[in-house]
Amino acid sequence: MRCPECDALIESESARFCPQCGSALRVMKEDPPQQPTKKLRSKKPFPPLPSEKNLPELSDETTLWSGTYSVKDMAVSVFFAAVVSVGLLVAAIYFRGEPVVRWTCLIVFALIWGKMLITYLRERVGVCYRLTPIRFYHERGILFHTIDWIEVLYIDDLTIMQNLLERFLGVGSIKILSSDELHPELIIPGIDRVHEVASQFREARYEQRTRRGVHIESI
Repeated sequence: MRCPECDALIESESARFCPQCGSALRVMKEDPPQQPTKKLRSKKPFPPLPSEKNLPELSDETTLWSGTYSVKDMAVSVFFAAVVSVGLLVAAIYFRGEPVVRWTCLIVFALIWGKMLITYLRERVGVCYRLTPIRFYHERGILFHTIDWIEVLYIDDLTIMQNLLERFLGVGSIKILSSDELHPELIIPGIDRVHEVASQFREARYEQRTRRGVHIESI
């Protein structure tokens, strides 16, 4: 290195003063070699957990089953009404000479079949059922319409009720026991293919309780 004042050659690299002119020397410290910086790898976002990806939809209102009153349920009533009607017609013909008896038989005949027609219209037109994965809706009324529902989660027990003729026709009633305060016990009569419908109720209840993490034994 050389002195910046007198341009004398200085052999010692660590000298702080020039041996010729005595001027102070500036010792330039070399910067330490920089270490190469490591490249940081960009972290990819974690994929969603299966539990977050497959969360159940708790607002599904897809119709699993819908139906109404089946006329097959009136088979027993129609049979007895037909037997009584035949007897009334025979009596009206036999006592055709007596107007009081004849008209009484005809009036009773009209009342029986009038009641059957009203029952059919009330149950067939005024009643509708619909089952979704979350709720069971039952609608009633022709002039004044009422819609009630029971949470499938709150259904505790299902019972199928059939007589001998209903078993032959595949129709019956379903008795629902639930924890619902307004409808702790509900009977839905005249259900066609009653065993299949009851199975759909059980499957919907099991799936809903499994989704919400509720054991059937604990309710």
